[in-house]
Amino acid sequence: LAKEVEGVQQWPYKAVAEAMEVIPRTLIQNSGNSPIRVLTKLRAKHAEGQHTWGVDGYNGSLVDMRQYGTWEPEAVKLQSIKTAIEVRISIRDKIQPANPDLVRMPASSSG
Repeated sequence: LAKEVEGVQQWPYKAVAEAMEVIPRTLIQNSGNSPIRVLTKLRAKHAEGQHTWGVDGYNGSLVDMRQYGTWEPEAVKLQSIKTAIEVRISIRDKIQPANPDLVRMPASSSG
């Protein structure tokens, strides 16, 4: 989706995509496999429309999750993503208000 959006607007899409890649990358690294090689193969499978493929958590290899017997409902993933984005926005708003013009730094006094 990030490829369809241009400029700064694509940054949030890329950030979510990078965050979603942490889990398979960690599984692959912990198994001793090459994350670059395995993730490249996984992306190729997904690009071919084979969206049921994922990473085996024991050995870091690619497996068809449908045949492996692992299912994760889309609703769970969507809710997880929504919650993560809401938390991130909440943290950002506490650190940097949405409208910085509303917060003015006190004038420095020179002595």
